[in-house]
This record gives sequence, structure tokens and C-alpha cells, in this order.
Amino acid sequence: MNEFMEALCKDDLSKLRYYERRIAEIPDEIAEEQARLTSIKSSTTGSTPVQGGGNKREEWLVSALDRIDRLKADLRYFEGKVRLAYRALDSLDKDDQRILVVLYVDKLKRGADVLMDELGIDSRTVWRRRAGALQGYCTARYTSFEK
Repeated sequence: MNEFMEALCKDDLSKLRYYERRIAEIPDEIAEEQARLTSIKSSTTGSTPVQGGGNKREEWLVSALDRIDRLKADLRYFEGKVRLAYRALDSLDKDDQRILVVLYVDKLKRGADVLMDELGIDSRTVWRRRAGALQGYCTARYTSFEK
């Protein structure tokens, strides 16, 4: 595994909690925009634009619709990233999953010490297993097994 792939995999893992948080937040943001959209629609009057220009309500309406579309696209993107990350993590054994979660996903302070206690291994073994787990994650995440 080259340095680029290693950095890419570490980045995937380090952003996993952010993606999960955004997946939880986006539906509320969409609902908020839809409520705003409803209030904009209900306050729209039948005024005719002067000289072909639009009015503020129309601009707000278009802006709200655009924001809803962008939020839905973001939601699909984050769901895909999370699904692929967990599919790759699920291909590893439980100890390797735990090593990557502690060191890269949750970024626990003194994570190696936590893993030494949990897994009953020494520090050198933690870091050696981390390298193997990261290699396995990268292979599972960025190699297609579909035919």
C-alpha cells in the first residue's frame, strides 16, 4: 500500500463520525427548509414583476428549493460513504475493527494504551496490527469484488 492510499483510508475513517452526524442532521434541515418553503408559498401574492424582474418571494422560493436539493444530494453522498466504510470494516475481524475504530474513527486519547488493555497485547503488537488492519481496510474499501 502506498502513502496516498494509506492517507486516503485514514481520512475515510477519521471522517466517519462526521458523516454519521450529518446523516442524522440533514433530515431535520430538509424539514426546516420545507417548512420555510410552505411559509413562502402561503405568503406569495399575485403581484406582477415590473419590467421582467422577479420578486423577493420568488427568489426565496427558488433558493429554498435549491437548498433542499443540495441537502438531499449531500444525504445520499454521506450515506454512500458510510455504507462503503462499514462494508470494508465488516470484512475485518473484530480485533482489527476495534483497532481502527479506536485509533482513527474515535481517535481516543492514548488509544494504543486502551487497546493494549482491551486486547491484552503489547504496544508494538498494537501498531503492527494497526498496519495490517489498515491494509485490510484499504483493500476491502477500494477493491471491487463485484463481477
